[in-house]
Amino acid sequence: MKNKIYTCLFFLIGIFSISSTLNGQDFARFPGSFLRMGTTARAVGLGSALTADSHHGLTGVYNPAGTAFLEKGHATTGHQILSLDRQLSCVGITMKLPPTAGIGIAWIHAGLNHIEERNDKGEYSGRLSTGENAFVLSFAQNFSGRFALGLNAKMMTHTLPIYVEKLMGTAVGVDLGFLYKVNDFVHLGGVVQNLNAKYQWKTNAIFEETGTIYYEDFPVIYKAGFK
Repeated sequence: MKNKIYTCLFFLIGIFSISSTLNGQDFARFPGSFLRMGTTARAVGLGSALTADSHHGLTGVYNPAGTAFLEKGHATTGHQILSLDRQLSCVGITMKLPPTAGIGIAWIHAGLNHIEERNDKGEYSGRLSTGENAFVLSFAQNFSGRFALGLNAKMMTHTLPIYVEKLMGTAVGVDLGFLYKVNDFVHLGGVVQNLNAKYQWKTNAIFEETGTIYYEDFPVIYKAGFK
């Protein structure tokens, strides 16, 4: 009976919080959108609501604290063929680090191929491609068996074709998360993503006279969830 009361209470709080604060379309204009799409069939099916989950190879991507509750290693891989010649791929491994910690590593790639290149006369001159990558290293420590804190160190890259050159933006960011197991059935989680993450673009090598260094900020995202 007590578990049912907890579940109903957290459900009501979650619905209220989501209805009052969720405005995800505001993030569409920021970089890193491929990290917000959903990496696997399970993640897409659950709307990427995995903040309080800790049982898959990409646990650290959604909440680094989840890796501290693993009892055995997990591996996850996925590949999505999307419209407009887009694709999204991922590989992740998480494992227990005795006695009370967990680690994980993940790679996420989003790409767009078969972009037609044309000159100033409109004549076809070839095909171009662009892509983004995220490399995520997760670590978490379990305190008291029920509460864990976790950290992600992330490096992101974005490659754009400019004339005959390849322009690459790079970014380094941090995620912080916690996970608390109220009991065997109710888990609470929270995460802050993309702290200090911003793409740095250096156009000096391509545009010698007008080139500069440009920064493009990632959105700082706050998430909370339970299951």
